[in-house]
Amino acid sequence: MSQNNNKGLQRELISGFSSGVFTILATHPLDVIKLRLQLSRESHSSYKSIIKQTLSLPTEGKKNRFLQFYKGLGINLVGNSTSWGMYFFFYRYYKDLLSPLSSSNSTAYQRDKKMTSFDYLSAAWGAGFTTSFLTMPLWVVKTRVISINNHEKHTISTSYSKTIKQIYRTEGLKAFFRGLVPSIIGVSQGAIYFSIYDTLKMKMFIHEKERSLSAFETISITSISKMIATLLLYPIQTLKTNMQDHGMQNQNMIQTIKTIYNRNLGIKHFYKGITANLARSIPATCITFYTYETVKDMI
Repeated sequence: MSQNNNKGLQRELISGFSSGVFTILATHPLDVIKLRLQLSRESHSSYKSIIKQTLSLPTEGKKNRFLQFYKGLGINLVGNSTSWGMYFFFYRYYKDLLSPLSSSNSTAYQRDKKMTSFDYLSAAWGAGFTTSFLTMPLWVVKTRVISINNHEKHTISTSYSKTIKQIYRTEGLKAFFRGLVPSIIGVSQGAIYFSIYDTLKMKMFIHEKERSLSAFETISITSISKMIATLLLYPIQTLKTNMQDHGMQNQNMIQTIKTIYNRNLGIKHFYKGITANLARSIPATCITFYTYETVKDMI
C-alpha cells in the first residue's frame, strides 16, 4: 500500500473518531428516548409517556432528573466515536482495494472517481461488517445500561464494570454478541447510505476538479441518503435492540420476531420509534458528516 494510502487511512480514522464524539454529545438524549421506545413492552407507549417515565426514574442524591437522558453516555461516547473512526478507516481501506487505481500512486479523490455505486456499496458493507463484529460487545452493554429501570428494576447494576461481569457470569461470553446477526444484516443500511452519499457526491464533482463540499451540500446529500436508508431497514434495528435487551436473553432471532409481533399486535411495532430515530439520526448524521468533512480538510 502506498504512502498516500496510509496517510489517507490515518485521516479517515481521526476524522471519523472526531465526528463520533461531536455527534453523541449533541444527540444522546434522543438516542435514549428511541431505545426506550424500542424496548417498551406497552403497545401504545408514546414519546410523551417515555419522556415522563424517564423523568420519573429514581436518581442518586440530588442529581437532576434530566441527567436520566444522559444515562449510558460514557459507553455511547466510546462506542460511537470508536465505531465511526473504525468505519471510516475500513471504508477507505476497502475502497482502495476495490478501486481500479488501487495500485497507482493516485489521490483518494482520483480513486473514488473511478468507482461505481456497487463498489461503494461493497466497500461500505465490508466496513460495516468489520466494525459491527469488533464493537458489538460495547452495544450490548450500552443497551443493558440504558434499559435499566425500563423493566425488572434493580436486576442489573448501573456500573459498566459490574454490568459486564454480570452479563458474563449469568449469560456467558456469547451474550456480548447477541444481536450480531441482525446487526450484520443491518449493515446494509450503512452500505446503502454510503453508496448513495458517495454516488451523489461524485455526481456533483463530475465536471469539476477536487474540492471541499459546502455545508449546504453536505447537509443535503446526508439528509437524502440517511432518510432512504433508514426507512428501508429500520425494522432490523428494532430487532437487534430487542435481542440485546435483558428480558429476551433466552430467545433466538426468530423467537424475538414472533414476540415483538405478538406482543404489540402487528408489524407496526417494528417501526416504533422511527420518528424519534429520524429526528435524531438525520441531524446526527449531518453533524457527523459535516464534522468529518471539516476535520478531514483540516488535516
